Amino acid sequence: MAERTGDISRRSVLLAAGALAAPAAARGGDAAADGDPVPGGFREPSRAVPLAADADVVVCGAGPAGVTAALTAARAGARVRLFETHGALGGVWTSSLLGYLLDFDKPGLNAELVRLLRGRNAIDGEGMNGLCYQPEEMKLLLEDLCAESGVQVQLHTRVTAAYRDGRRLDTIVTESKSGRQAWRAPVFIDTTGDGDLGAQAGCEFEIGRDTSCPCQPMTMYALLVVKDAGLIADCLHGTGNDGRHTGRQAFRDVLARAGVTPSYGAACLFPVRGNLVLLMANHEYGINATDAAQVTTATLRARGELHRIVRALAGLGGPWEGVQIAATPEQIGIRDGRRIRGRFIVTRDDLVTGARQDDAVVRATFPVDIHALSAEANKQNAYGNAGVKAQPYDIPYRALVARDVDGLLMAGRCISGDFIAHASYRVTGNAVAMGEAAGAAAAVAAKRRAAPHELAWSDVAAARDATRRGVTLVELLVVLAIIGILVTLLMPAVQSARTASLRTVCTNNKRQLDLGLDMYADSHAGSWPPAPRDPYPGGWTFEVLPFIEESTVKNGLDESKSVGSPANAAVAGNRSPMLRCAFAPFRDSVVASVAPADYVLVVPPLPIKSRKRKDMGVRIVHASKNNSSPWPVAVELPRDVYGPLRDSGQYQSWHPTAATTGLGSLVAGDDE
Repeated sequence: MAERTGDISRRSVLLAAGALAAPAAARGGDAAADGDPVPGGFREPSRAVPLAADADVVVCGAGPAGVTAALTAARAGARVRLFETHGALGGVWTSSLLGYLLDFDKPGLNAELVRLLRGRNAIDGEGMNGLCYQPEEMKLLLEDLCAESGVQVQLHTRVTAAYRDGRRLDTIVTESKSGRQAWRAPVFIDTTGDGDLGAQAGCEFEIGRDTSCPCQPMTMYALLVVKDAGLIADCLHGTGNDGRHTGRQAFRDVLARAGVTPSYGAACLFPVRGNLVLLMANHEYGINATDAAQVTTATLRARGELHRIVRALAGLGGPWEGVQIAATPEQIGIRDGRRIRGRFIVTRDDLVTGARQDDAVVRATFPVDIHALSAEANKQNAYGNAGVKAQPYDIPYRALVARDVDGLLMAGRCISGDFIAHASYRVTGNAVAMGEAAGAAAAVAAKRRAAPHELAWSDVAAARDATRRGVTLVELLVVLAIIGILVTLLMPAVQSARTASLRTVCTNNKRQLDLGLDMYADSHAGSWPPAPRDPYPGGWTFEVLPFIEESTVKNGLDESKSVGSPANAAVAGNRSPMLRCAFAPFRDSVVASVAPADYVLVVPPLPIKSRKRKDMGVRIVHASKNNSSPWPVAVELPRDVYGPLRDSGQYQSWHPTAATTGLGSLVAGDDE
């Protein structure tokens, strides 16, 4: 093996070959055994560390970017180990209780997570952006996905050292309750948020606005239980499609009545579920995320402030009576950490111009979001954009590839960018997209035994896209089954509603035809339309046309020529909608009357004693769709009239074909 560079010889760490067989050896009692004491320090004695080389990809940090990178690499066929400092997957989503999904309207795992969380009833808000979620469900969901994909997860484990073989990162060392352990892999991904692995491997980095702060403030969130979230609805921040900054002023007014001034000038409450809400009211200024003492002080101070705020709210009584903290996070929320130098630096100018990249990992749309860098600045503006109006811009794959070390990728807020750009791309929707790209690249690189910077972006993109999941077969079958059940349950109601609607239309048509016949009778000295003159235009449906606003049809026909003649053919097929009944259609063919109807004119036996149609028993009814006659008779015609009408031929004078219909066998039609 080539000589290893870095600080191997200085720290005299011996890596024992083989699998994880034994705990780390105890250090010797003689501090000077391996050389002269370090002035003001302690020289750690040499010791053997168990070594494992059972993974193609090692991911350090299981936040939004890390868990996504691990899932994507595993789905692409790689053997993956995922290390996380805290006791849950999800990082800022879970261990910091962020509770809010920003810049999330993107394909891939972003969409998959929202879909799966909705399936668990763990999302508040419509759409894909600005959604609140339940942190506990997020934890469980990420664990389920990793188990399903075969990711080997190890919690409560922090990366503490990195060693290179020439330029190539070769081995990392972790610390946990199991002691020091060494891990070797072809490709590593730094998703620690603060760029811990990149810094340990010797990469150049920046932090904060300059090379070593000032940094954006940290924030500790808290989950609260209130008496009735409905009573404080005007204080809650909007979510999803209604996710603009709503409710904040009302909440600030409440805080003022409670006599508290939060360290964050834009304090707000987010709905989580039921009476569970998320409080964002804390800022910790001037803290360097890489200084454990500073972070500890900030954590203790932040937790104390949150408890004081909640006690003050409870003192107001009313809707705030009994409000209490359900949980504060184990990790304070960090906005600024190390930014590892990559093979491309995303800059302010990229945001201003809306830069497009051939190797675009994601198109970021979140604005520049710089929280006040000091308590004094917070009094003026709690956050702002430093005068930079960002256009949607591309984050290139090159910004995820370490410049100074081969075999190392970054994803999340520790990628290569300047302070302004970082203030936009640091949100978790972008972190997920970066994690997908890094995971896919790592899997491809490990398979090809190549370094990440040697890969063509087109190959990485293809591998990433192949891992993206839509609806699974099982989920699809469940959805189809549910749809089938709903259709079965709803179809009778839908059919009933449709039938009722069609029946109403038919009834209205009958009324209009009745009125039209009355108007015809009034204009013809009380007489009724003459019988049809087959094959010429005629019959009651023809004569009533002018009285139902269909004069154009009647006037367009030549009554001296047959219905089927060339002169009448075009107009004869023009059937009035008022003569149709979709509820009980009879026939669409054109017959001698020119205007065939789905209705029947029913007349009483002769002689007629009155000229008023209503006294004569003349009615229009629906034709029976079960009858084969072109002019059926409805059941409203009294049964004792069938014979006389048929025998006398009186009905035939109205309906030429009635004599052959077998009147006694007609079935009932519809009437109003």
